[in-house]
Amino acid sequence: MVPSLEDEVFESIRKTCTQEMPSLTLTRESKLADLGIDSMKMIEIAYLLEKRFGIEVKQEILLQLTDINSVIEMVRSELAQ
Repeated sequence: MVPSLEDEVFESIRKTCTQEMPSLTLTRESKLADLGIDSMKMIEIAYLLEKRFGIEVKQEILLQLTDINSVIEMVRSELAQ
């Protein structure tokens, strides 16, 4: 079964977050700040998403992302362009 866009984005974030905190539980509603995602970690996630999906994540958009669902929607929007 081919993973969905949502699953791939979620998995990218999960892998990045659980490297330092393996017991961390994530949901699509998880707030990025609650997961300990600071600006440096967000840049790392953006880089992974850019490589995986061939998109460009602009810095001003990064600052607007608040939870995992917003990251998924951003990727979906960038792919639609």
